Amino acid sequence: MFISPLTLLPGSRQCFLFFVTKSQNLVMNPFYLAELCINNEIQGKGYGSKLLQFLEEELQKKNVKSIYLLTSNGGLAKNFYRKNGYIVNNNRIVMKKNL
Repeated sequence: MFISPLTLLPGSRQCFLFFVTKSQNLVMNPFYLAELCINNEIQGKGYGSKLLQFLEEELQKKNVKSIYLLTSNGGLAKNFYRKNGYIVNNNRIVMKKNL
C-alpha cells in the first residue's frame, strides 16, 4: 500500500489517497489494481480519472509497464476504464465456481 496527498481538481481540497495491492511490494509488473472507488455523490466530476492518472504516473516512475484489473461486464465501470484508455484483454478469462 502507498499513501500520498493529492489535490484532485483545481479549487478542491487536498485529500489523502491510497492504493492497496495483495503484495507487500508496491511494484509488481504487471500491476494488479484491486479496487478504485469513488463516492457515488461525486462520480462524473473527474475524480476517478485523476486518481487513475496519478496511479499510472507513479507506476511509470517505478518502471511498471501494464495494469490489469477486473470489472463487471457492461455498466459504468467498464465505460470509465475504456474512456481512460483501457482495453479488454482477450487472452484472459474470469472463471468461477459456486460452492
